[in-house]
Amino acid sequence: MYMKKIQNESLLLFLTLSFFLHNQFKSLFSGGTTWDDQKLIETSQRIIEKASLFFKEPSNPFISEFDFNLEFYGYLVGIPVYVLTKNEFVQSLLSEVLFLYGYTPLNVFDQENIIRFITLNIYIVIAIVVAYKLLLNFYSRYNALLVILFLIMIPSFSGHALFNIKDIPFALQLFITSLYLLKTSLFETEQSSTRLFQNFFSILLISSVLLIRFSGILFVGMFSFYLFIICKKKKSFLIENLVIYSISIILFFLGSPSSWQKPVLYLKETIKTQFFLVWPGSTLTNGEFIIASEMDPTYLLTWFFYKLPVVYHIALIFLFLSTIVFRKTSPLFRYSTYYIISVNLAFIFFLPITYDGIRQYIFLLPFYSILLVEALLKIKDTKYRNVLVIFIIIYSFYTQAGLGPFKYTYFNEFSDEDNISRDCKQIDGCGDWPTDYWGYSGKQLSKQILLEQYPSIFTCEPTNVFIPYLDDRIEALDVKQIKKGEDFYLINIRRPMLNFDTCGFYNNNFNYECEVIEKVTTRLRNTELDLSYLQKCKLG
Repeated sequence: MYMKKIQNESLLLFLTLSFFLHNQFKSLFSGGTTWDDQKLIETSQRIIEKASLFFKEPSNPFISEFDFNLEFYGYLVGIPVYVLTKNEFVQSLLSEVLFLYGYTPLNVFDQENIIRFITLNIYIVIAIVVAYKLLLNFYSRYNALLVILFLIMIPSFSGHALFNIKDIPFALQLFITSLYLLKTSLFETEQSSTRLFQNFFSILLISSVLLIRFSGILFVGMFSFYLFIICKKKKSFLIENLVIYSISIILFFLGSPSSWQKPVLYLKETIKTQFFLVWPGSTLTNGEFIIASEMDPTYLLTWFFYKLPVVYHIALIFLFLSTIVFRKTSPLFRYSTYYIISVNLAFIFFLPITYDGIRQYIFLLPFYSILLVEALLKIKDTKYRNVLVIFIIIYSFYTQAGLGPFKYTYFNEFSDEDNISRDCKQIDGCGDWPTDYWGYSGKQLSKQILLEQYPSIFTCEPTNVFIPYLDDRIEALDVKQIKKGEDFYLINIRRPMLNFDTCGFYNNNFNYECEVIEKVTTRLRNTELDLSYLQKCKLG
């Protein structure tokens, strides 16, 4: 009976991840490329070239030349994805996947782009399986499966998982690392060989986080601080962790070819980029523009309040009340609660430059998923609990219904849905929130344009989300070359910003009039959200 139960739950995990992967694949065919994606590809190739060159010509100055700040982020996942995407065997194999789904790529770029994101999602599934295995140290198979199920049903997670090759891997590696560190801390062993083996894996996991984002040392450090507080042998813990973190940093340098020639310079530039980035832009947040360099303490709380499905709000309130009454809590509940609160307090205190919603804080989502399961576990009646699980699943499908491949644009029922996006005279649209700030709908709009015969079309930034799909039918806009009073067609994404537009009209003090000819939309429950536009414009 016990073995049969295990087999059933393993089958459920397999079916859950198969459904997730199937849905991701289908969504990839509709979505396009994104704002930073071309630069990420170029940087991956650049880092590989530096690694090769170092062994041939270690003094070549190219190794310590940095073309773009993306080079100061790790490519632990990005480079393997790039290499696999370029591999002929992988291309041939995954092209068969496209054939099985009946999808015909628009061109070679479209095919490579889809294969690249398929590879990313295969990594995501593998990482989720590892996280599931670690969760078994704290939960039954069924409850561990619920954590995974609830996580992949969060629209911000599954939506970003389609294309976000920096923040999703960071979130998963950080989650895996946190679970492993808690496991080794709670289930300590006196055997030196076993402890050495555990420390070895701790080093590998911490360095894997740093090799995606070096600032992750702070977020892993928060876990270590918690474990230090609860441990009994504090002195040995400090010595052991000093060694673990030191070796992890060494592995960070070994895994960063751009640092091999001038490691100190690389570290300085990495810290400058990841901790002290200067970005003059703003993020539209519930109808107000929040300037990145003048961060509002409530920014992160506001975004999570409107981005998390409402069942999470209910669960958090229920957990708060039940904890006051019963006080008894699990180690993973305390760990997750501490972490979510600590990150939010650190944000309020330090006010780091932040933009694009929660993309830089997606790593908190797995811990919210844990708290949702913890709320269910407070209910002792198994039948009632199972009914609630079914309700959560049904609600999760409903609340993001209609979004298709654009799940990352999700907002919950607390938002003013009619005003998330609305028509206006501004080139980048109006409303309370940004929608397609990544430009993921560029391919959809390009496909619509290919069906019509328009005269010369110009594109605003980011040009790379349109140009690869339209080839010679489009060119980047140079507003200084446009004659006043002359009609021209323009395509752009919907991303309202303060005192700025993606086309350069505001910066050049140009007056303009535009009329929307076509647009890509998605449906959030009963409301259409604008994502990108084809507009007929005229300079005044």
